Amino acid sequence: MPPLGALGRFFPLSWAPHLCVLDDPGGASNLKSSGLCSGLFSLSQVNLCNTSSLLLQSLLEALSELKTFRLTSSHVSSEGLAHLTSGLSHCHHLEGLDLSNNQFGEEDAEVLMGVLEGMCQLKRLDLSHLPLSSSALAMLTQRLSHMTLLQSLRLSHNQIRNIGAQHLAAVLPGLPELRKIDLSGNGIGPDGGVRLAESLALCKHLEELMLGYNVLGNITALELAQRLPQHLRVLHLPSSGLSQEGALILSQALDGCPYVEEINLAENSLAREVPHFHQGLPLLKQIDLVSCEIDNHAAKPLAASLALCPALEEILLSWNLLGDEAAAELAQVLPQMSRLKRMDLEKNQITACGAWLLVEGLARGSGIQVIR
Repeated sequence: MPPLGALGRFFPLSWAPHLCVLDDPGGASNLKSSGLCSGLFSLSQVNLCNTSSLLLQSLLEALSELKTFRLTSSHVSSEGLAHLTSGLSHCHHLEGLDLSNNQFGEEDAEVLMGVLEGMCQLKRLDLSHLPLSSSALAMLTQRLSHMTLLQSLRLSHNQIRNIGAQHLAAVLPGLPELRKIDLSGNGIGPDGGVRLAESLALCKHLEELMLGYNVLGNITALELAQRLPQHLRVLHLPSSGLSQEGALILSQALDGCPYVEEINLAENSLAREVPHFHQGLPLLKQIDLVSCEIDNHAAKPLAASLALCPALEEILLSWNLLGDEAAAELAQVLPQMSRLKRMDLEKNQITACGAWLLVEGLARGSGIQVIR
């Protein structure tokens, strides 16, 4: 096995603060004494060619107790991927694996799926921004069925489409510890969205749900509203093909949820059906309604709903159709928002008169730090 310094000459490595640095001349060559066996191994923006990948393989083979491995935003050759998967197969105690944003061919992605076999202790898996083919995804779902400890699954921007969503929906109920899932930007339509909503309802511990930049439509919103996870904290559905009907259904389902901290419905055609709350959300910290075609007609119910969310820190309403009437309504409730730190109203139709009303409202009690 090569000394640590040899590997550091081929590509830069970043480590957790308590671990040795590879390009440090005094760095330990003894892996066990370095503390690396129980820590984090992170690579980013490297060219994993044949020589460097052989060194990496050799190092990983000695790290059987490694907990977290990250290789991101890198170019990986076919041979390099083979060396990587061989090395990772010796890391039997991995809890975190991040291979996002790497460049390799679709056929190589199938090779990558092979390394997941036997990784039954994984708690965090990130395969975002990869060229996952339908066959690679089928292999992935087979591997996922054995990862019963998995808590976080990120597969965004892979274009898995409806068929991929249906494959995933079949295995998600078998992940009892799942708390976070990100399937944003995958070309999923209403059929796949409905199947996912049905499946995710069985994930009893789910806290963060990110399905934005898919064409889910109102039918998926209806299915989600009927099956919202009990402990939901984060719901991201930007640019999801929702209209006024979908927004109304979701807001009714979310109203009164005790744990929700973030809601993102940006870039949907909500118009007058902005979230209407009657009970409020006691822990809501951020709401994103950017570019939702919201106009003055929605201002009063919007302001009333925001007033029922005492923990709000960030309100994003830029690129809408709000004017001075909306500014006046918001100004009335701003003094109640003692935790508000940021309000974004950029690119609306508010004049100097409306801006002055907002300033007066803020002066009466808000601790806001940024307003646009």
